[in-house]
Amino acid sequence: MKKIIAFLFIFSLFTTFTQADVFSEWTDLYSSLLKEHVKTGKIKGIQANLVNYKGLRKDKKFDKLVELYSTFPSFSNKSKQERLAIWINLYNFLTLKKIVENPGLKQFNDLQKGNVNVWNQPAGVIAGKTYTLDGIEKGIILKEFSEPRVHFVLVCAALGCPDLRPEAYYASRLSKQLDEQTHLFIRNPQKGKKIDKGFWSGTIYLSKLFDWYKSDFDNDPRKWLNLKGYIPLNEAEFSLSFLEYDWTLNAQSGKN
Repeated sequence: MKKIIAFLFIFSLFTTFTQADVFSEWTDLYSSLLKEHVKTGKIKGIQANLVNYKGLRKDKKFDKLVELYSTFPSFSNKSKQERLAIWINLYNFLTLKKIVENPGLKQFNDLQKGNVNVWNQPAGVIAGKTYTLDGIEKGIILKEFSEPRVHFVLVCAALGCPDLRPEAYYASRLSKQLDEQTHLFIRNPQKGKKIDKGFWSGTIYLSKLFDWYKSDFDNDPRKWLNLKGYIPLNEAEFSLSFLEYDWTLNAQSGKN
């Protein structure tokens, strides 16, 4: 009996280690891929982190990442930060995967099939379950984690989106990474925030993300941004309007 208990204990430790190892291996490999294929550039006057999709198609690391995530076990028992980091990385990777599988795209939403947009099409099988991008974003990330800053790290592959960070997200420094990406987005006048100052007052133009997900920002993104330290009080008192959202693919020139 003691031998059986000892065997089960060792098997449990081995299983836990193996599961932890596959997530760690996948995240590190994904981070390496991003560093190689995501570079800062400009398209249509918009500064953004742009992706070499042609390079991804030829990179064996990309194929390995597809192979690895399909073997993921359930990670429901992991910490909140670990689960959030994994889901953010998977969302962004599955978006890249859709584009890699469809060369020559001009916009991500060109993949619409009939009445079903790309965000509601099957994107990948994770821990034995098929997910859509909307299922991950709205059904898991926004529903379970109550973290508005995720809007600045989930990337829909458009110029108007927040930038794809050239590294993976890690639980150990996730809050810092979320904060950095929020600041970068807000400071980009073509993407996040533009100010028009009049003689007596002004207008603050924010990304349409703040309009589409208004309830996540307490129904007034100006006050939320000021409260969190992203804009000064005087800007929070300006009238509010929204920037035009550019859906052009976030691809490096000629590399879509």
